[in-house]
Amino acid sequence: MGKNKNAFNEFIISGNTVRWSILILVTVIFTIILYPNLAAKRHSYKLGDVVERDIKAPKDFLVQDDTATEESRKRAVENVLTVYDHNTALLPQLTENIRTAFDIVQQVINTANRVQSQNRPGSSGPDGGATAEHPVPRASLRDMIWQKKSEFEEKIGISVSKEAYRILESNQFSSEIPTLIIQILTAILDNGVVANKKILLTESGKGITLRDLSTRTETTVFNLKQFYSLDQSKAMVRIIGQPLLKEMHHTLLDLIVDFSQRLIQPNITLNQSATEERRKKAAEAVLPILYKIKAGEMLLREGERVTQIQLLKLENLQKQTGNDHAIASCLGVALVVFCLLLITYLSFLHNHPRIARDYNKSVLFLASVLIIFLFIIKVSVILSQPLALSASYAFSVDSMTGAIPVTAGAMTICLFMGFQVAVPFAFILSALTAVLFQNNFEIFIYFFLSSLMGAFWTQNCRERKSLIKAGVKLGFLNLVLTSVINLYMGEFAGFKLLWDWANSPM
Repeated sequence: MGKNKNAFNEFIISGNTVRWSILILVTVIFTIILYPNLAAKRHSYKLGDVVERDIKAPKDFLVQDDTATEESRKRAVENVLTVYDHNTALLPQLTENIRTAFDIVQQVINTANRVQSQNRPGSSGPDGGATAEHPVPRASLRDMIWQKKSEFEEKIGISVSKEAYRILESNQFSSEIPTLIIQILTAILDNGVVANKKILLTESGKGITLRDLSTRTETTVFNLKQFYSLDQSKAMVRIIGQPLLKEMHHTLLDLIVDFSQRLIQPNITLNQSATEERRKKAAEAVLPILYKIKAGEMLLREGERVTQIQLLKLENLQKQTGNDHAIASCLGVALVVFCLLLITYLSFLHNHPRIARDYNKSVLFLASVLIIFLFIIKVSVILSQPLALSASYAFSVDSMTGAIPVTAGAMTICLFMGFQVAVPFAFILSALTAVLFQNNFEIFIYFFLSSLMGAFWTQNCRERKSLIKAGVKLGFLNLVLTSVINLYMGEFAGFKLLWDWANSPM
C-alpha cells in the first residue's frame, strides 16, 4: 500500500502525463473563454430601434432582396398568358350526332317506302308474281316515325317538341335539314364560341394561349373580340342562315334556326389549372435577387434608427453566419495556443532551475495564475462594453482596457518564481489578452511592455516600500505607453487621451 502511494505521488510530482494534461487543460479553458468572440453575434434589433453601436460586415455575404424578388416573380406571373382550350373535336362530334339522328328516322321511312313500293298493285313479288299483301298504311308509318322520337332526341342531344317533330315528319326528315344545320354550326364553331367572353376580354392587353386539344398545338391569339359569346353565337345563327334559308318556308326555317341555336356549345374554355401551373413554374423559375455586401461594409451606424433595408442586411448576415466557422476557428485557436504554450515552455521554462526543482507543481502554479488572470480579463471585457456604451462621452471598449490588471500577473510570477520565469509568462498572457481583444496588436505591445517592466521593478522587492515605488514607476510608464499608442493611432489630443490616462493602472 505504501509503495503504491509513493508511486502515485511520484507520478503526480514528476510525471510527463500530468504536464501534458495541464497544457491541454489551459488550451481548452482559453478556447472556451474565447468562444463567444468566435461565435456569430446575434443582434435583436427591430424596425425603428436606435442602434447602440456600429455593426460592420465581418465577411462578404449575400443579401436577398425579398421585395424585389417578389416583384420580379409577380411580373413573371403576369407575363404568363392565360390558357384556353380549343375543343376542335366538338364540331365533328355534333355533325355525327345530327346525321345519325336523322338517319335513324330516314331508315324507317326508306324501309316503309320500299315495302310500299313492293306492295303496290301490279308490282311483282320476289318470285316474279303479284303479291297479295296490302300496302303499308300511312298511319302505321307515322306511328313508326313517332316511336323513334325518343331515340332521335337522345342521339341529337336536344329535346324536340311535338310541333317541331311534326314539321320534320311532314318534310320526311329531309337530308337537306341536317346539312343546313351543320353548315350553320360549322361557320359559328370554326370562328370559336367562348363560355364567358367577359372574362376573356380582360386578357385583351396581352392575349391568350389557345391550345388545340386534338393536336396539342398552341397559338397565341391577340384579337379576342373575334370569338363569339354564347348569346352572340345564337344571334349569328340567323345572320349566317339568312342566305342559306331564304327560299325555305318560314316554319322549317324557324325549326332549323332553333335546332342550330340549341346545338351550339362553347368550344373555347378557360383552363384554370393549366394556367395556374404555368404561373407557378414561372414564379419558381425566378431566381432570388441578391446583392453582395463586402467585408468591412457598415451595416448599422451607432445612433441611427434601424430601417427596413438595414434589418434585411442584418437578418441575412445572421442566417449566413452560422456556428460552423466558429467551430473551425475554435479548433484553429486551440492549435495555435497549444503550440504557443508548448514552444514557450520548451524554449524558456523546460530547463529553468526554478522549474526543474519541482516540475509539475511549478507548471500547475503557472497554469493556475494564467487561468485566473484570463478569467479576470474576460470579466473585464464583458463589463467594459456596457460601461463604454452608457458613458456620456463616446468611448470605445479598447480605451478602457488599460484599467485591466494584466500586469499584476507577471508581477505575481516574478515575486514567486523570479524575473526569468515572469518574462515568458508576460509574453503568453499579453498575447492571449490581445486575442481576447480581437487580435489587437497595440494591446499586446502595451501589456507586454508594462508586464515586462512591472516584473523587472518587482524582482528585488522585499519590502512594502519597494513595491509601492515599483507601482508608481509602472503608473508613469503606462502613461507614456498610452500617449505613444494614442500618437500612433492618431488620437493624441482631446478628452480621449485624458480618459486613457485615467484608465492606466498605477
